Amino acid sequence: MEDREILKKAQKGDSDAFSMLYKQYLPQIYRFIFLKTGEKELSEDLTSQVFLQAWRNIRKFRIRNNPFSSWLYQIARNLVIDFYRKNKNIYSLDESISVENYDQTEDNIDKNEQKKILNEAIKELPEIQQTIIILRFVEGLSDNEISKIVKKREGTVRVIQHRAIKSLKEKVNGRDIKKFKKA
Repeated sequence: MEDREILKKAQKGDSDAFSMLYKQYLPQIYRFIFLKTGEKELSEDLTSQVFLQAWRNIRKFRIRNNPFSSWLYQIARNLVIDFYRKNKNIYSLDESISVENYDQTEDNIDKNEQKKILNEAIKELPEIQQTIIILRFVEGLSDNEISKIVKKREGTVRVIQHRAIKSLKEKVNGRDIKKFKKA
């Protein structure tokens, strides 16, 4: 069954159809939120809120040319922004973009250090640049998809992405970071 058919069923109140959408999109929405927060429990809570809001408002979603995933990313991004706005005295974006644990083999020590440097640089970017970098290089979304999520023109997304990469290069003191890999 295709997403459109499943989506139409979910919009009619079919909880099994929504469950299929949930299972399909849960990993990528969780990963996106986790990269923004760096905290497992918080990411789980916010991910749950994303899907709760989606379920409550699914009848308002218009299929047209917008993918369902774009809508979910919009909800997730807004929830993360709202969370930090409400809790700015408690939490800091300095804690976001956590680095995975690696075995401390000789090969992995260098990779771990490179990831730490890159993650620290990403944390220093403005929120919109962080979001675009994560959506593009971690989630592998196109400029068109990203433009729908962040509600900016494709050209603007490319400019922001270019500026973010330039800034990242400067922040890591000229180290080669051209090779972003899907996490």
